[in-house]
Amino acid sequence: MSDNRLIEVITTNAQGIQPEVVSIIENEIKKRNLDPDLLNSLIAQNEQHSIEDINHYVELLRNCPCPICNNTRDKLNGTIYHSIKSIIVTSITETR
Repeated sequence: MSDNRLIEVITTNAQGIQPEVVSIIENEIKKRNLDPDLLNSLIAQNEQHSIEDINHYVELLRNCPCPICNNTRDKLNGTIYHSIKSIIVTSITETR
């Protein structure tokens, strides 16, 4: 695996990685002389957080200035939305 591919996997797709694999990846990071902070990304993706932790981080984010207008008067608000796109295919049968 190339360095770039390894970095991509560590930083974007390491959730659910087996604990015994973490030490292998840590050794690979050292052997390839990559940024040691990559391991923090792997660990962060596999941490379990309590609802109190999540609420704490939510409040930290909500109190940040608006990234568009830099307004600090109002709290930031975020939502999750889902989008579904469907293609409807019909078939018509005819008996003569």
